[in-house]
Amino acid sequence: MPIATYEPGGETLADRLAAARVHNPEREALVCYQDNGTRVTRLTYEELYQQALAVAKGLNARGVRHGDHVALWLPNGPEWVLFQHATAMLGAVLVPANSFYREAEFEYLLLQSDAAVLVYTPRFLNLDYEQALRNLAPELESSGAHRFDRFPMLRDVVCVGQEPGLPGALSLQALVDGGQGMTDEDLFRITADVKPDDALMIMYTSGTTGDPKGCLLSHANLLTNSLHFSESLELDDDSRYLIPIPFFHNGGCVLGLLSALQRGSTLISMDRFVPALALRILAEEKCTHTGGVPTIYIALLHDPSLQEYDYSTMKMAFMAGAPCPVEVSRSVEKTFGMTIIIGLGMTESSPLITISRKEDPFEQRVGSVGRPKGCEAKIIGPDTGEEVGPGVDGELLTRGPNVMQGYYKMPEQTAQVLDEDGWLHTGDMVRCDEDGFYYVTGRLKDLYIVGGENVAPAEVEAFIRTHPAVQDAYLVGVPDEKYGEVGLAVVQLKADHEATEAELIDYCRGKLASFKVPRYVEFVTEYPLTPAGKVKKFVLQDAYTKSMDLKGYGPTA
Repeated sequence: MPIATYEPGGETLADRLAAARVHNPEREALVCYQDNGTRVTRLTYEELYQQALAVAKGLNARGVRHGDHVALWLPNGPEWVLFQHATAMLGAVLVPANSFYREAEFEYLLLQSDAAVLVYTPRFLNLDYEQALRNLAPELESSGAHRFDRFPMLRDVVCVGQEPGLPGALSLQALVDGGQGMTDEDLFRITADVKPDDALMIMYTSGTTGDPKGCLLSHANLLTNSLHFSESLELDDDSRYLIPIPFFHNGGCVLGLLSALQRGSTLISMDRFVPALALRILAEEKCTHTGGVPTIYIALLHDPSLQEYDYSTMKMAFMAGAPCPVEVSRSVEKTFGMTIIIGLGMTESSPLITISRKEDPFEQRVGSVGRPKGCEAKIIGPDTGEEVGPGVDGELLTRGPNVMQGYYKMPEQTAQVLDEDGWLHTGDMVRCDEDGFYYVTGRLKDLYIVGGENVAPAEVEAFIRTHPAVQDAYLVGVPDEKYGEVGLAVVQLKADHEATEAELIDYCRGKLASFKVPRYVEFVTEYPLTPAGKVKKFVLQDAYTKSMDLKGYGPTA
């Protein structure tokens, strides 16, 4: 008998955890691989529920109340999930920080989010979180209650994973011990006051166009979205679902953790993606589902240990986050014997907007980003604002229960993307075919105009990547005195391959409209990336405009 179905808009995260626990308390809820697989933690739904209760009581004893913000600076692991559920029980708001953040990036998030509590682990990979905190909050060098000069809203700092090296930080055990005087009934009364429309999380955008923005997302936003996604991925209570991507990202949290919870599935995580370990987990854990960005699948296909394992339990996987060649998807399906579906979303939309289905024809299932699921969507002309028909490029808008409440403390930025009719302007340029499948053609802010003609970089980038010497390519618009703007391709070549600027420009001529052919090609060995691994195009644009002393026409030239 399946788990009780989520009632959209009628339940909170605490309700869903309770439903999964009642349905099958002894089923594994979490299997967390850490430290390159040398540590593996397993929690049943009963254990997850009881431990989350204990953490919630501890937070309550430290003064965490409805609406307070609790920041997490942790890699994937059981503690991340425990604090997600514990804060939800109290009506507090979880603020996940990117586990790859450096000191300055984390300082911005901690200050902008008004976090009352910070939960951290001392170190992850080559990142010393504890040293960063010494620099940012020197008050932690002494024990006792603190006020933090740099972070006026911060009251408590909790260390998990090991004993804190900062005298002013609280251990997880001390936090839990402090809440032992609270009864379950007292906590349940608090939980009963939490409403589906209350904020559950503030998830920060990746910052590809500037400072990250905190998206206020409610219980209803994230649970409704995860319900629709779990239906598309065909999860059930026998599914064993490997998520090799970070929980701080909506792909790991919503499409991973919350979608597995909606179906009472087992969620298997990694604190870092290691291809050989991921392949071993898929086989040894008898996984049925997985998901991630295209680079993860490409890494799996090229790992030397690929042929060592049996993947016969695999059924389905999702791919999102970046364009993927159809042939890569075909290879993944053949190698693992599973069906891939492709989706499109963004943090502001909880994240899912469109997704393909298992029964869709192959070329549309993996060549498009599917059709709208659980929300409204339309395409408008960027110049006219009017809805356009099939085959015409335009900006994707979405409306429905997936749309965020707004950016935290950024009303002007919120008004720029959320119109008075409730439509979220995604900034994604797409086109729709006659069957209703959506195809991404670029980003509205990436668009540049060559002599009056709009160019969507994604189309040109995809073509340049077909050159046999090209590993990756990104296109930006740069100033031009005659045309206003022209294209500059920033290209990364494959190892042991060569190509020249003239060769790549000539490769595009005759295959693309003349205004789409890049004027310039620059070669790099790496790209400037956000902590989420997305290319900072604005950095490329600014750097080459200045270094090449390029000038456009008009008053801004």
